[in-house]
Amino acid sequence: MMASMSFQPYPLASSALGGGAEVPLSGVSQAFLFSLLGESRLRVDLLPDPAHGGFIVSHKRVHLGRLPQEMREQYPQLDYLRSLHQAPQAALAVRLNEESGQVEATVSFPAPGAVMPQNMPPEEPWALLPEGPPRPLDVTRGDGTALPQGEAPAQWLAQVSIIDGTVVALVQGKVVGPLSAEDSDATAGIIQHFEALGVVPVARLLDVEGGPVLLLRATDECTEEDLEPVVDPLPRLHPYELSTGEFPAVSVGEDGWAITFDAETAATPIEYDPDVILRPITSPSLLAMRPDGTPVKAPQPEPEPEPQPTPEPEPEAQLSEPEPAPETKKNNGGIALIVIGIVLIAVGVALPTFATGLSAVVTWAVLAVGIVSALVGIFRAVKGFRS
Repeated sequence: MMASMSFQPYPLASSALGGGAEVPLSGVSQAFLFSLLGESRLRVDLLPDPAHGGFIVSHKRVHLGRLPQEMREQYPQLDYLRSLHQAPQAALAVRLNEESGQVEATVSFPAPGAVMPQNMPPEEPWALLPEGPPRPLDVTRGDGTALPQGEAPAQWLAQVSIIDGTVVALVQGKVVGPLSAEDSDATAGIIQHFEALGVVPVARLLDVEGGPVLLLRATDECTEEDLEPVVDPLPRLHPYELSTGEFPAVSVGEDGWAITFDAETAATPIEYDPDVILRPITSPSLLAMRPDGTPVKAPQPEPEPEPQPTPEPEPEAQLSEPEPAPETKKNNGGIALIVIGIVLIAVGVALPTFATGLSAVVTWAVLAVGIVSALVGIFRAVKGFRS
């Protein structure tokens, strides 16, 4: 797991010149905006808004309002900056609407092509000169190849110098042009102050349709905070391509951010020599020694597998002879005759009671038959048990 990295402030250009926008905040806190009235040059943080898809605007960790999703779609560079752990900061203007009595706030966005500089800042310690109104450069007195053609609007970091009392802007060592005499007199003091501090004075240069301009504040309008600049305020980041709208190493795809590298850039191949015999890797714990010179952990040989005993064959199951079925006594009908005889005797005894009109001859005949049947049954039963 990668360690979390803190976000560094990344101030955007405060001018909307060349196709930027000034977007009003929605869902603002009137109480907090009222406390910001009268303050100038406010900077706010632009945070992704996961609920609405746009930006959450905050100032000193206080939620001010929201910006719509369209702004985030129009400025993919801001998500690119956050992927590099940079926190974009935009200029905020707060004013009181006298007709409605409401405090209104607008966020200034530079043109999409001017979000990030197209060149690297100086390698020496440098600082951004305070931003002010756009001041045009006279390109007729400069190097026509200092800025590429057909890539406006764009932002460049211009090194500013004073030559014979005239302020001159240079990009990548080439002179773009000088300021007018009036603008040079108004800004020379702050430039000299930066040089006295031992930092390289750098101004934001916007290359727009009407020609390149410097965003530079007059010396008499600078505050005490402006006189103590932040050294190296912007990191050295490769910008996106203005002609294609793509970033050099990171680009927006259908599934989100995708990072691509050359194979030669991403990895250094290992040369393989087939004649070299590679030794097995040994754990460092096996090389550690105690004070008496004995190893802390001696290598243990791998135990040989113990031979498994051969299972003895199971004895064959012996089939037992079936037990003979018990002999059954022959039933010759003796028991049945005994039962019939007893029933007839009982009938003969009961006839005089239930059939009074019946003759005695019938009664004695039934009794005689019952007695004979019982005697014959007893005889047969005894004979069957003996056989």
